Amino acid sequence: MEYKKPLPGLKTITMPKISILLPTYNGGLYIEEAIKSVLGQTYQDWELLILDDASTDNTEQISTRYSKIDHRIIYIKNERNLRLAKNLNKGLLLSSGEIIARIDEDDTWIDTNKLKKQAGTLITNNSVLVGTHFEIVDDKNNLIRTVTPPLDDNSIRKIILSYNPFCHSSVIFDKKSAIRVGGYNDKIPYGEDYDLWLKLGRLGTLSIIPSIAVKYLQRDGNMSSKHNKLGQIKFICRILYTHAWHYPNKIKAFLSFIKYIVSK
Repeated sequence: MEYKKPLPGLKTITMPKISILLPTYNGGLYIEEAIKSVLGQTYQDWELLILDDASTDNTEQISTRYSKIDHRIIYIKNERNLRLAKNLNKGLLLSSGEIIARIDEDDTWIDTNKLKKQAGTLITNNSVLVGTHFEIVDDKNNLIRTVTPPLDDNSIRKIILSYNPFCHSSVIFDKKSAIRVGGYNDKIPYGEDYDLWLKLGRLGTLSIIPSIAVKYLQRDGNMSSKHNKLGQIKFICRILYTHAWHYPNKIKAFLSFIKYIVSK
């Protein structure tokens, strides 16, 4: 089913199916809460692909239990560890929806209308990518901070070279557009989400809805806590080299980069 921006005067929108990608590796401690938060969504036309990257804990037992309860939950286990980007690209190809949503094993959706709001925004705004506001918590569920990036395409473009305003577990995006730009880049060690958002932004509109819809768990095992300074510098250089000419405020982003290096 193709979906297009509705004509003026239309009061209802037929929403397309959403494929939710949940990659996991030894996520048994957290994954059940992530699954429950998907099941709690008011928008129901979805499939959840649990992409198990060769886990050795109880992830399979938890996931298969839920797949037997709800046919929309599909459990897929890799024979060998592919790592995140390749695992997500596999999910892209296996998905049947026209819109892709993302949730990580240790995050939860805390707005039950998240998918409904975002799908409506994606369609009415002709967006290729829609995020949300979100909160960051620690292992004890203490609030660290709430993140409220700008909402409209123009404002997002002004800051996106300086930092990534999209929480990975918050986004939905157009599947055809993602495949067109090559999906997630599996040749870079991290930041594959940020790279994809910048590629998508070269095709169409970026949007964020003003709902604190996601609880993002910041824990010691998160990839972002493992990156050394040299790796971060290489990544930022690559982002600027690849995408800077397609977005405004290049000089501001470069100066922010220099400030970051000096401060470390």
